[in-house]
Amino acid sequence: MKKQKIIHFVYGGGSGATLKAEEIAIGNKQGNFFEPYMVYHGQAKNKQTKSDYGIPFWEVEAQRKMELIKELTKVIKEINPDIVISHGYKEHIFGRIASLRAKVPIIIQVEHNSQPYAILYYLLSFVLSFFTNRIICVSHAVKEHLLNLFFFNKHKMHVIYNGFYIDRFFNETPLTSRLPGVLMIARFSSQKDHITLIKAAKIMKDKKKSCPIYFIGDGSRKHFDKSQKLVEKLGLEDTVHFLGRREDVPELLAKYQISVLSTHYEGLSGVIMEAMAAGNVVIATNAPGVTELITHEKTGFLVPPKSPEILADRIISVLEHPEKYTQIVESAQKYILENFNVDIMVKNYEQVFREEYSKYINKK
Repeated sequence: MKKQKIIHFVYGGGSGATLKAEEIAIGNKQGNFFEPYMVYHGQAKNKQTKSDYGIPFWEVEAQRKMELIKELTKVIKEINPDIVISHGYKEHIFGRIASLRAKVPIIIQVEHNSQPYAILYYLLSFVLSFFTNRIICVSHAVKEHLLNLFFFNKHKMHVIYNGFYIDRFFNETPLTSRLPGVLMIARFSSQKDHITLIKAAKIMKDKKKSCPIYFIGDGSRKHFDKSQKLVEKLGLEDTVHFLGRREDVPELLAKYQISVLSTHYEGLSGVIMEAMAAGNVVIATNAPGVTELITHEKTGFLVPPKSPEILADRIISVLEHPEKYTQIVESAQKYILENFNVDIMVKNYEQVFREEYSKYINKK
């Protein structure tokens, strides 16, 4: 049986959407029905999809929008796919425009987040939604966000939870055997709220309850500088550490007791899932895309947005009595194991691909 060609188009800079697109493509490659191709907007930070799995990839590096669409259209025509899946804002807009120009039979949008749309991109996405076969949302929070914008396309929207390679992160080291410390794994951007955790670190220091806090991730220079300047202003250089992008995240998660995600909104946080699997006590903002993962006081803890005092008190509580949180860690790991395996994610995506391809064949 001939395999259907699939293009995954996504930002190349190493975002969560990038990682998920690559994991789905790897699953496609290992299966019997689809032949995947990766096309990146910009340079690909992770080229393992090609070197380890033999998945061809292209890098479309044009900066101007029209040039990007023109080059992307050319690549799509060269591959001649049956399906194009465009992941993430704003790539799902450029990818769908280029797919229409290339006359791709099946066009799928994957929305990975709940961010607001700029008016131009809203109008473009409004029009493109009529030519999109399926709109996949990575959480119910994302679906609700899109329903507020494109309610008339509700019948096209389908929720598929992200999965990940759980065995890379799963760790049963007891909390009492780990180092006291806090990890926040997040890109520096307007979406994330590093500032609240820094303010919490100051409160902890004033209470003489400090522990090391590590920020892991790269991102916007503007937002990084803002965080670094606040650390210096509050005199926290001995407490708060900026580690940049790291390749040893599973090892770091296994080493420390607590993971924090201070954020304004999420799609479905892969960082939270990884930290839960790794056996951390997870404390996160009560925000869209977070509450589908954390049940307060059962699988982790939710704190109100921009509440450094509450965040600080929760961190201190875990540091002082880690033995009290064993049941929460075990419940979180059980929940992750049962619901977020990467194989489940790939299976659900491929089901959508088969359904849409079957509709296409029947219409011919």
